[in-house]
Amino acid sequence: MFNENTELPHGWLLITLGQLGEWSSGGTPSRSHAEYYGGDIPWIKTGNLPDGLIEEIDESITWEGLANSSAKVFPNNSLIVAMYGATIGKLGILKESAATNQACAALLSKGLTTEIIPYVFYYFLNRREHLKSIGQGGAQPNISQTVLKEYPCPLPPLNEQRRIVAKIEALKAHSQRVKEELEAIAPLLNQFRQSVLSAAFRGELTADWRIQDNDEFLSYDFPSTWNKRQLGDVVEGLKQGWSPKCENFPSHSDDIWGVIKTTAVQSLRFVEGENKQLPSHLAPRPELELFEGDLLITRAGPRARAGVTCLVTSVRPKLMICDKVYRFRAKESSVLPLYLAYFLNSPSTISLIDELKTGISESGVNLTQEKFLALPLWFPSIAEQREIVNRVQTLFKIADKVKQQYQEAQASLDKLNQSILAKAFRGELVPQNHNDEPASVLLERIRAEREKLDTKKKAKGKTKKKSRKAKPETPETNGLGH
Repeated sequence: MFNENTELPHGWLLITLGQLGEWSSGGTPSRSHAEYYGGDIPWIKTGNLPDGLIEEIDESITWEGLANSSAKVFPNNSLIVAMYGATIGKLGILKESAATNQACAALLSKGLTTEIIPYVFYYFLNRREHLKSIGQGGAQPNISQTVLKEYPCPLPPLNEQRRIVAKIEALKAHSQRVKEELEAIAPLLNQFRQSVLSAAFRGELTADWRIQDNDEFLSYDFPSTWNKRQLGDVVEGLKQGWSPKCENFPSHSDDIWGVIKTTAVQSLRFVEGENKQLPSHLAPRPELELFEGDLLITRAGPRARAGVTCLVTSVRPKLMICDKVYRFRAKESSVLPLYLAYFLNSPSTISLIDELKTGISESGVNLTQEKFLALPLWFPSIAEQREIVNRVQTLFKIADKVKQQYQEAQASLDKLNQSILAKAFRGELVPQNHNDEPASVLLERIRAEREKLDTKKKAKGKTKKKSRKAKPETPETNGLGH
């Protein structure tokens, strides 16, 4: 944190943000007056702040709404800062004149202040986590205009500010390209896993394994040695769960019963922590308890979530299945549990399960026990099932390793971006030029400019008081004219 003892580069000055220009905040017209909304004035909430240029604004207010609230119209290029809740420190720069709600503070784009807003924008990005820490402590975290105006800021000469911003944006553009390339890896890995499962259950993954010692040629057509069965022939103990009214927090203790949520069932992954605690006044149903080796499938819910399957490879005691989940076990004399989990997650099987769902709404479909147990499946010998499982696991481990590497690269990139900002505000990102006008002169010019504007405002106010027929403000005089 900067203080008066902080050593700054040549020409820099430690100031407070309130010295850099005029700060203000917005307001919310009464929601009980429909006529206050849907007008010509864009109206910004903290959710509209994109940490960049504000281009999408989903609500507007009328001039009547503006007049009957504390909302104000701020000029384009003003800097908007979120002050409340989880969005503390979110930022935006106005592309056009707009009003905001009271959760937003604004550094107004006027005169020399306009020149320094890009620098202040990146300074806020660098200090966001510290601002959040200041806001903690109340029922709803918040900071205030006062906090922002008194917040310390190292101020370089104006020319150096421009160099700093240009350098940050050049490095940011390069970082963004790298980020996009890294983000493209995740869907490619998902496609790879799906391709592995598709090949496994077309018989292609183990085609070489099936070639006998006499080296007879074997085509890649679907294996004739595989048997077609129904799911009901190879599973047992299918049971639907229970959804009592539970506490709205998870059970973490082995001694306290919990009921899993449907989100505990992910594709090929069981998430134990996704559960709710059973209230003490309700008796548990031990027959619904989960055990290692259980297979789970979501039977109801949104179409995208119904039909998701996983194998429970480990689970703590006293967790029960919920109503929207089926639990069943593989008859291991016929099918290996992990083979069945892979099969039920293969693209062709997922498509088939999707066709079996009933319900016309995308937000609510159901998979009946009858249709699920009649699902047709192809099974090789146990020996080949074991070989398929081994090969799928080997390939999935390769994908997992690549995933870990790109996640580490993403984390390193985030640290690099923060490091760039930290260097910028220590004066280490670009070289200093001793010929630059010092920040002290810039600050004096800003002060003089603000005093001049204040004098004009006072004079204008006196003139309005003397006039009995003062003309009301119009869209043109408010800076939003067309």
